[in-house]
Order: sequence, then structure tokens, then C-alpha cells
Amino acid sequence: LGGLYSSTATTLIIARRSRNLDAETNEAAGAMVVATSMMYFRLIVLIAVFDLAVAAQIAIPLTVLGLFAAGVAYWLAYHQIMVKGTETIDVGIQHNPLELSSAVLFAFMFTLMALATKFALDHRTFIGLRELSFLVGFYDIDPFIISLLQSRIAISHEEIAGAVIISSAGNNVLKALYVAIFANRATALWSVPTLVALAALSLAYLVVIG
Repeated sequence: LGGLYSSTATTLIIARRSRNLDAETNEAAGAMVVATSMMYFRLIVLIAVFDLAVAAQIAIPLTVLGLFAAGVAYWLAYHQIMVKGTETIDVGIQHNPLELSSAVLFAFMFTLMALATKFALDHRTFIGLRELSFLVGFYDIDPFIISLLQSRIAISHEEIAGAVIISSAGNNVLKALYVAIFANRATALWSVPTLVALAALSLAYLVVIG
């Protein structure tokens, strides 16, 4: 559910709360990875609402990345069952797990980011679209993508598709940093390499297709 509104916020929240979990559990790591998996599918739907041509450009790579992340999350869940049985998270963690107050803050920042992105696109003299896309990933990419799709600047479908993939890579690097800083060591051990691998696969795809 968290991945449907912001995998970034969800990752930060779960990373912080993972410190209250058993050090041997993979549950938090799997939760963060599956939130990122949902990010890819959410982006396909979001982009299709605004531009079907761009959605067609990114549907296959984002679906592959989303399925890869979902597969890792499933493996972590299966590994959890095999190692720790069906142990559940403490009740304190279950209560308001997505911290809706944080969601309100992210909604405010979403609006602010959309305005900043529009300004950056209208005045992008000192930075290229791909560089801007990667940097934008270090907050939240939805407002950037929406602004990009609604921009009146002449940008090809291929450029927009590339910007989407790069911004998702930057966002995964940010989430990996969140996990490395805030999560317990066991959670970071499983989720950080996965998030970094997803970012690397995204950039490798762009290198291959040119």
C-alpha cells in the first residue's frame, strides 16, 4: 500500500521502525523492496494517464524491474518463513504502519517539488535533462514526471522515457541511503544491495539502448 503513494516515504518509515524488529528477521527488508516494486507499476499507470506513447516506451523495462523487485521481496518473505516461522511484527509496529502524518508532509512537498520542477524545466540552461532527472530522484519523482509530461518544452517521448528511468534509479539510490542510515544492520544487509542493483540495472538499460 505504501508503494502506491510513495515508496520513498514508506522506505524511510519502515527503515526507522526496523530497529524495533528481531535482528534476524527479513520482514522489513522485504517490505521495503516490495514497496519499490509497486513504484514501477504505479509509474506505468501514472504515465499512461498523461501520455500513452511514453507509457508504451517504458512499460517493458519498468515491468521487468518491478517483477525483479517483487521476486526478491518474495524470496525474502519465503526465507523469513523458513528461518523464523510465522512470527509477526510487534503490535506497536502494526499500529499506523505508514504514518499518515508523514504522508501529509510528503503531499505538501509533492506540490512544492512540482512547482520547482516546472521552474527547472522552463529554465534548464545549466543542467541537462538526464542530470536533472537523477538529482530529482533524491526527493520524490512523481511531481517531476507529471511536470515533465505536461511541459510545453519540446521533449521527445524517448527523452521523457529515459528521464523516468533515470529518476527512478536516483530514487532507489536515495532509498538505499535511507536504509543504510536508519535501518538495523540485518535489514540493510538485504535491502541496500537490492536497491542499488535496481538503480544499476536502470542505468545499464539506458546505456544499452543508447
